[in-house]
Amino acid sequence: MPNKHLLLMLSVFINSYFLALSASAKEQNALTYFTHVPDKWRSEVISFPLDFAPSIEYRGKLELLFSPGMFDQNSDEFLSYGFVWAIEGTRIPSTEALERDLETYYFGLQSVVSKNTLKNKTKSRVKLSESLSKQSLAYEGIIEWTEPFVTQNAQTLNFNVSFHTDKESNQWFGFFRVSPNPLNHIVWDRLNALPVTFLSEH
Repeated sequence: MPNKHLLLMLSVFINSYFLALSASAKEQNALTYFTHVPDKWRSEVISFPLDFAPSIEYRGKLELLFSPGMFDQNSDEFLSYGFVWAIEGTRIPSTEALERDLETYYFGLQSVVSKNTLKNKTKSRVKLSESLSKQSLAYEGIIEWTEPFVTQNAQTLNFNVSFHTDKESNQWFGFFRVSPNPLNHIVWDRLNALPVTFLSEH
């Protein structure tokens, strides 16, 4: 018959091990750059390199906030969300590099979600908007892709992104806001108000 003391020790060890794993997973999935999740929004945290776009050769973190109507095609928040790229290094990508990265990102996403049944290659166009300050660059543009989650139809997404750098942590950050709605739609007020912060602002 197994020793009761030994079984008790083994049980304590197993419980401690899984508690540690759970704590580690929570830490890895914790938001760092979004200060909180707004009511009814959803969050997700992914590490670079991305499984669905491994050729984007960044090292860092992707944080996303999904609107309540993210996957409801009848909602004015359909496919409206924000995300942060927190990337090692302080060299912000050029317009050409940003266009290439976004094309790779969205083509990889639609391919993985659709299990490669959607063959239309993503097209993206990016244009530089007026900088908000000497330390920050801001871009806006469109992404043309086949929306793979709900409709599987061609879709044009509008986006804007602002970039920040933090020399102390040796990182750059891109704060993206995305929606199929035009930039003057009320949903952009919600997107631009998402609670984001960066290390240099702490």
